[in-house]
Amino acid sequence: MDFRPGFRLSLLNIAILLVGGIGALGAFTTEAAIWFAIAFVVGHFFLFCNVIRMARPSELIWATVFCLL
Repeated sequence: MDFRPGFRLSLLNIAILLVGGIGALGAFTTEAAIWFAIAFVVGHFFLFCNVIRMARPSELIWATVFCLL
């Protein structure tokens, strides 16, 4: 697969954002402490997969730092 940097957005990404947002909202109404974790992961998914697209070595560094956090 060729490396093509830049913003992208697919229907699958939109669906994941919607499901994650609904999940975070549902968690907020039942367990206020967990909604932030769901929103954090879904937000990073969106940024990592769609907005900040980078070469593989930088991508692996970001993924490692994210997992360590």
